[in-house]
Amino acid sequence: MRVHRDYTLLEAAIHAHQGEDVLGHLVEHVDVNLYSKGLTLLHQAILADNVPAATLLLHCGANVLCNDERKATPLHLAKSAEAALLLLRRGACVEWQRYDGATPLHTCGLSSIARVLVQHKANVHARTFNDDGGAQVNVANTDKFTPLHVACSFGRWRVAIALLERSASLDALDRSGRTPSDVVKAVRSLLFPLNMNDKSELDRTLVSLDVWAAGRRRGDDNRVIYEKLVWHALRPVCRDPKCALVVATRLPLDLVNSIVIQWLGPWAPATA
Repeated sequence: MRVHRDYTLLEAAIHAHQGEDVLGHLVEHVDVNLYSKGLTLLHQAILADNVPAATLLLHCGANVLCNDERKATPLHLAKSAEAALLLLRRGACVEWQRYDGATPLHTCGLSSIARVLVQHKANVHARTFNDDGGAQVNVANTDKFTPLHVACSFGRWRVAIALLERSASLDALDRSGRTPSDVVKAVRSLLFPLNMNDKSELDRTLVSLDVWAAGRRRGDDNRVIYEKLVWHALRPVCRDPKCALVVATRLPLDLVNSIVIQWLGPWAPATA
């Protein structure tokens, strides 16, 4: 009875982001790898983006590879790059596949998380079921969605760019024979009559794919393509953004270019 009570209190403390003194007292009396409603305490800490709690749980023996009911590890649920990095440093697997074959790269919602995952060798071409290649990293599910397909279906253009910078395929086909670009267009066509705000995110995703595809056809490297995308995204604000910024700041073009590319990024005025 005491154990059950302390476990419940620890769950509440994790979600309330209580201090380590409270967590440390409660964690002494529970099995950190017990499940509640299909989730371990580590799953719950990661879902709450409570990195200090996750750190404490791992220190107390929490299993970084624990699965929930959908066979998702805590890494699949990471809400921040800090949380993802903590899990990876403790042995989380970037290629672990959920019940549907989705890897953490399929489920991440932030470009910062995607970059952490690819830096730890996540496969940007991993599919969600049966691929002819036979290697485990290419196992696909019935949808055959790559991480880029998933990012595009939600209009997550920042994640899409992070994947494209790592040479994610623009030509991969899902079960219905659709490329990531086709997926964006399909989702956008559904939302267009509804006048939903998500359309702008989908538009930016589609522009990102188009600029990247054009750059690859020219043989540009990813750095050059990213620069072109940043300046292209500023055109709705100003017809010749480079010239306008040079005149306004009185700085050399190369310095203006560096500032805009490194600090602003695509669609900066709209997302600041």
